Amino acid sequence: MRMLSAAVGRTKIRRPHAERSAETREKILRAACQCIAEFGFSNSSMLGIATRAGVSLGAVQHQFGDKDAIIDAVIDRCLREFSGLLTGLRQAEPNLQRRVQTFTERAWLGHTGPYYRIVLDILLHCPDRTERLAAAHTKLWAEIFGDLKLPARQLLAAQRFTFMMLGGIALESALVPGVEPAKEHFAVLERTLLGRLTGVDRTQRVALGARRGGKVRRQTPRKGV
Repeated sequence: MRMLSAAVGRTKIRRPHAERSAETREKILRAACQCIAEFGFSNSSMLGIATRAGVSLGAVQHQFGDKDAIIDAVIDRCLREFSGLLTGLRQAEPNLQRRVQTFTERAWLGHTGPYYRIVLDILLHCPDRTERLAAAHTKLWAEIFGDLKLPARQLLAAQRFTFMMLGGIALESALVPGVEPAKEHFAVLERTLLGRLTGVDRTQRVALGARRGGKVRRQTPRKGV
């Protein structure tokens, strides 16, 4: 009886196939992100990803088929990570000005993490993925600012401006080691984004201030301009 109990205790319980398959897929996906982040898209082969994941090349092919499928899965992972930073923002911040500030802060976190550079590297080599990524971001923006009932063109203009501003700040940080992102950059971004979302740009605000008796600082033309 004791021998039977000991044998049962030593028996290894085999996990379901679906669970083991999901774990292997996660290892491969995580390894793919690491390889692209460290070595770049061009130098990240399926064999290299398999080696980093600690699985066979056959396992990678079984899970994904080819490198294109891995790249699509990596993009999906990056999009989920970025979207997770902004989930519930509209409900959490009903005040638009505060929502814009929080959005800028969280979106910047996404640009400072590894996923932004991974996606950027992929898009430089696979521009056909750009449309898919843009569609995902447009949907996300609609979820965050859809309550404003803005024309699609106006919301897209605000989205593109924000993308260029944050991308530029991220590029500066990458090219100039040790540089701290200037607070002025974010102040301009938040102020301009708020203006684009409300339909009131800087020129209109100055004119409005003048009509209300505010002082308008005149710009003196520079010589030679």
